[in-house]
Amino acid sequence: MVRRATLCTTFAAFALVACGEAAGDTNAPADEAGAGTTAASSGSSAPAVSAAGRGGAPSTGRAGADASTAGAVAGSSAGTTASTNTAGSNAAAGSGGSGAAGAAGSTAAGGAAAPARAGSGLKPVTSVAEDGPYATTVDAEADGGDGYLVYPTDLGADGVKHPIFVWGTGSGSIPMQYNMHLVRLASHGFVVYSADTSSVTGALLTQGIDYLFAENEREGGPLYQKLDTSKLGVGGHSLGSLSTYDIAEDDRITTTVHVDGGQFDGMGGPRLHKPALFICGEDSWGTPNCNNDYEGASVPIFYTRIAGLIGAEGHIMAADAGLEVWLAWLRWQLAGEEDRRKDFLDPMCTYCTGKYDSQSKNW
Repeated sequence: MVRRATLCTTFAAFALVACGEAAGDTNAPADEAGAGTTAASSGSSAPAVSAAGRGGAPSTGRAGADASTAGAVAGSSAGTTASTNTAGSNAAAGSGGSGAAGAAGSTAAGGAAAPARAGSGLKPVTSVAEDGPYATTVDAEADGGDGYLVYPTDLGADGVKHPIFVWGTGSGSIPMQYNMHLVRLASHGFVVYSADTSSVTGALLTQGIDYLFAENEREGGPLYQKLDTSKLGVGGHSLGSLSTYDIAEDDRITTTVHVDGGQFDGMGGPRLHKPALFICGEDSWGTPNCNNDYEGASVPIFYTRIAGLIGAEGHIMAADAGLEVWLAWLRWQLAGEEDRRKDFLDPMCTYCTGKYDSQSKNW
């Protein structure tokens, strides 16, 4: 058994606190500070779920203020059961700043008409660097209160079956701290689940998968017969990435996403069974382990190191900086947009130049 030792570090500049932990586990992150999008949304028109606490009534429309999630998140983590919005947009995630990660509200993304792409039937988009065309709904009490569920409000419109993504948070972080990321994915047509915990495990990721598959068969539920259960992605940031390795052999998984979270023993790569995306920093906390896991992988894999992501701060910001990349990846791997292949595998691919130092193999 390898002992897990998680550093306890405070980054006041980002209003983040990473709380230390020590527990027996085969995955041992020496990282953790949570999501890079923990500041309350500033100047955003996106609504926020009211801070009524668990068990509150659903809210619709705009809320008066965003909830701040600073590190350990003082007070209630996610307010109401569900929230739906029909106007507004989240701030785009940038490589150097935090996105709008206010309380668990919902957004309806605008955007110009886009050319059709071959794929799953999701609405086409012109950009993966901004919210997509779907209004979104957040259920902060999904799965009996164990899950944080974000999905397109008009789920199943025009007969679309929506791909699924299950997300694991970093240690000491909760789903609301990644609200901007999860809403971004849902606004592009994905149904997204995150275990409502600050210490995610592979078992909890599996629980999320089981819940979504069951809800797809439960008559009367909002997800009933609306999901494409043949298109399932699982991924996470730091500890969430390590937990993803724990269930990578699950035959239901289509692809995995690993954000600045590699295994200390270098054995993450051999545990992968499906195409994988690695997003790490130029020299962040997770980079050495990501390098080792990439070398050990025998599956089709794309690995990018993003310039400017250095040390602990780079580890925190990796989820923000890489959001565009993993959204494009999911639109390729889960939504069937095969023309995005060139964004990853062409010699001068979109995510191979500029700030992206990338490599790939086994394709």
